[in-house]
Amino acid sequence: MLGLRFSSLPLVAFQRSQPVTVTWQAPPISAGIPRATVDLWWLDMRHGAAPEDFWATLSPDERARAERFRFAADRHRFVVGRGVLRRLVGGYLSRPPAEIVFAYNASGKPSVTGSLSAVPLEFNTSGSADVALYAFSGGGCVGVDVEEIRPDIDWAEIAAAIFDPAEARYLAHLPDSDRCRVFYQHWTLREAFVKAQGVGLSGPLPTGDFTPWVRRDPVLLTDASGVRWSCLSFELTENAVAALVVQA
Repeated sequence: MLGLRFSSLPLVAFQRSQPVTVTWQAPPISAGIPRATVDLWWLDMRHGAAPEDFWATLSPDERARAERFRFAADRHRFVVGRGVLRRLVGGYLSRPPAEIVFAYNASGKPSVTGSLSAVPLEFNTSGSADVALYAFSGGGCVGVDVEEIRPDIDWAEIAAAIFDPAEARYLAHLPDSDRCRVFYQHWTLREAFVKAQGVGLSGPLPTGDFTPWVRRDPVLLTDASGVRWSCLSFELTENAVAALVVQA
């Protein structure tokens, strides 16, 4: 498992100066994260992750949910993904993974409950195929999304229905070979944004133009409540793109 630490916010300077493909290292896991710090972890479930390594750390309801999966591959992803989340949260809170108790808001976003909820730790997860991302913040709300690129979906119709007109025009002027990937860049930014807000896909996707972040000329976003957000769009692999959104 690989990771990346952002030691200063907002992410504007990083987005402008770094290549689209992020260089990963493993940040140390220690109790607490400074408020202006975000840790991002990337897990490839095809390598070195077995469900039996994590089963004992899951809660009874998580085990019951795992057993309801019809296909072994889906069960594998759930058990490993949730087990790694428990290990990471436990590391940041200096607690055994099995002792972590999660609570969920109406949109399904997890948080830590009980006495540990007083510790300033925000986190969010996303998975697509065999890839999982975990984002941790020392206080500001955070959202993350990763999507495997699927050229077979009707991305043009989705963009026409959901994207801002400026984004649709930007897509229209791109070479055909680039449009699908850029569509996913816009989509992951939108999804990470609503997840950071704690709304999730149960609510409407945000309006507005995310093109500056895709074109690597980023600005801070301001939502309807006046809260400012910093974003990062990057390529995780040749076939997957991802986005990180953090309260600025």
